[in-house]
Amino acid sequence: MNRFSRDANQTTEQTPPFGATDTSPSAEPLHGAWAGSSPDEARRLLEEVQLLGSRMRNNRRRAQQIDRRAAAYASRLARHTARLLQHMPDAIPAIRPVAGTGASTLRHYVLKHDLLEAPDRMRLLVVSSDGRLRICTALTDGKRSRLWNDYEVANPPAGLGLSVVFEGLSSLIVQLESAVGKTEQQSDDHALDVDGLIADSEAKLSKAGSRLSPVDPLPDDDNDDWHSNDVMPPEGDLKSHGFEHRISFGGMRESAAPAASATTPASPARGRFQR
Repeated sequence: MNRFSRDANQTTEQTPPFGATDTSPSAEPLHGAWAGSSPDEARRLLEEVQLLGSRMRNNRRRAQQIDRRAAAYASRLARHTARLLQHMPDAIPAIRPVAGTGASTLRHYVLKHDLLEAPDRMRLLVVSSDGRLRICTALTDGKRSRLWNDYEVANPPAGLGLSVVFEGLSSLIVQLESAVGKTEQQSDDHALDVDGLIADSEAKLSKAGSRLSPVDPLPDDDNDDWHSNDVMPPEGDLKSHGFEHRISFGGMRESAAPAASATTPASPARGRFQR
């Protein structure tokens, strides 16, 4: 065997065949780099993953509860606002649906309006007089047609979230409060006017009555249908001709009673205001 064949044999023995596995100690895989250095760390990693999933579920459940609470509050606030508007239906501008689209007897109060992507469409968020939230899509193409849909509080459309509902209802309540304040002021002014008229009338009646003594005999006293012991009605009796008869507001003609009883024969008892 020559030198070249001996070198080839040595090279064949030292070089492993293609695809053979190197079993030398330096070629062993490093398990800790990809599977954890120990089983305890693997269990810890699994617990962290499970805890993270539990936290995510809790957050989702909490968000749903918050949304449900907000939706319930918005619905309740809308009902109360509609109930207030029933007492003052003309305090806030309202719109009515087109005939034939249903709910034609309801009044709708605008909370927010905006333009959609289409230039001929306008969207209005309203609270109706029945306490429900609705969305009106109005076409401005000359036909003036309107499409009405219920507002889903749990699933609001884009751009009309619950914050928009709360803001619109709050603004509506502020307008109602202002209208109520104006009505109260008008009532106070009207009460002052009525009190002034009543005071003037009482002053005139008192002045007219002072010129007519309640005890002085009048020319037609004998023909007076009222008995001397009768009480005049509280509002006065103006049945006589002008002021010929004496005027009395709840008073009794006690001073004239003895003279009348001495000259007038006894008559059967009659009612208080019976003639």
